[in-house]
Amino acid sequence: MKNYLKSVACLCLVGAFSSLAGCASMAEDGKIYTGAEGKIVRMTVTYGDSDGHTLPHTFFPASWNFNTTANQYRWVHVLATSNVDDDTNLHTIALVPDQIPQLHYGDWVEVKFHKLSATNFGLLQADTAVVTKVLCLASDSNECRRKITWAAKNCRYPLGETDEPVPGMNRFTFSKYYDQNGDKLPGTSLPQ
Repeated sequence: MKNYLKSVACLCLVGAFSSLAGCASMAEDGKIYTGAEGKIVRMTVTYGDSDGHTLPHTFFPASWNFNTTANQYRWVHVLATSNVDDDTNLHTIALVPDQIPQLHYGDWVEVKFHKLSATNFGLLQADTAVVTKVLCLASDSNECRRKITWAAKNCRYPLGETDEPVPGMNRFTFSKYYDQNGDKLPGTSLPQ
């Protein structure tokens, strides 16, 4: 009963932050990756947009199934770390739509989560994690990040999952900012 009341309190308190709602368990039974698939997850950018090269070109020129199509789009590394167990992480590479400004290390975002090992980068948003919203930029005041951190610390399984509905991907556009080798196209600039 005590744990049930804590869970209810967590859901009520986090509900005060509309984009931070929900603290369902993903850490149970080692199912964090499969439990997060297809859900909106609060994550921190660990490697942001690059002005010079697309992320796959910079990090993984010959790995997984990145191809010349994937190389032309914006990608960022994102991570959610449990406050219950520092060794429990969700990590992926997420596609960034045109509607999202340039992302930097330390920005907090919501991501339609898709585990890395199940991602088909050639299909882009169909089978790929996608950044759907910016919650706090690293340059924002500490108050924004405090709200997110507070919400995570006060939930039993704070891996960032939310009750936010997954938005339709048709509301996003994905422009080519890089050539097939992953180098920035002349005359293009990342959204600010």
